[in-house]
Amino acid sequence: GINAEYMGPDNFLIHIGVNILKYRYPKVLTTFDISDTILKNFLHAIQNGYKDNPYHNAIHAADVMHTLHCILSMSHVDEQLTPLELLCMFVAAAGHDYGHPGVNNNYLVKTKNELALQYNDHSVCENYHASAIFKEVLVRPECDIFANLPDDQWYVARALVISLILGTDMQHHFAKLGTWHTKIKSSTSPKDVLLDDRNLTLEMLMHASDISNPVKPINIYNNWVNRVMKEFYNQGAKEKENQLKISPFCDEATAQVPACQIGFITFIVKPMYTALVDFAPSLSDTLKQLDENLAYYQNLQTVPPL
Repeated sequence: GINAEYMGPDNFLIHIGVNILKYRYPKVLTTFDISDTILKNFLHAIQNGYKDNPYHNAIHAADVMHTLHCILSMSHVDEQLTPLELLCMFVAAAGHDYGHPGVNNNYLVKTKNELALQYNDHSVCENYHASAIFKEVLVRPECDIFANLPDDQWYVARALVISLILGTDMQHHFAKLGTWHTKIKSSTSPKDVLLDDRNLTLEMLMHASDISNPVKPINIYNNWVNRVMKEFYNQGAKEKENQLKISPFCDEATAQVPACQIGFITFIVKPMYTALVDFAPSLSDTLKQLDENLAYYQNLQTVPPL
């Protein structure tokens, strides 16, 4: 995991993207004739599209790319993916929160924000991120990482990038995870699920990377917790200002951080990573770290602050 406090001079997303696509998966670049310049321009444009939010920023995007690479390589799933699938996964990881407004979908809907009106209240942020990558970045020839794809592959790539980004909406978490875990448990070999439902599997690997903070060492995890809570409190302050009901965990005066993280681990992250480890047992260390971090927050909850 990337420790958000130890960032280089603002270009982390570019460094991570180049390292993964140029040095780990060079076949991706040669297959689609992607030059170093186009790759760097694309990553630079994506990085510049992120706002300076406490949490949903370019550092988070770089961290998700890095985590996705770890999951794919440690599980050896990367060996079973086509160059096009690998390219799409890292394009989607880089841009999955592109231009994030720093508030959640519910807030955008409640305030009748123009994005909510544009996307009919459905996966508002996620629809915006996916759309903006194509409308603002890939439309520029100097940034078009898909420029040399034949038309048929371009449409496949576009559809996959969109579905990977829309799959990060927490709204779909329980339904999609339930379907995926059932398929894993009922297949003779977990890896058969990749053949059986490829898109769902790729979506779940992306989603797992996006909610991976609690499976990182506690110092890194805490760093991200501080950042996400700051973003929640910023939203809470806006809700208060607009005389709206304050969203859960967004009221700085009353929010219980340990309770927030215990709930997040217990109901969201643990079921996700339990399924992931059933799919790829080589990732079992993530569950050990998750249990340690859960115990840490349970202990914080039982020890009253001084």
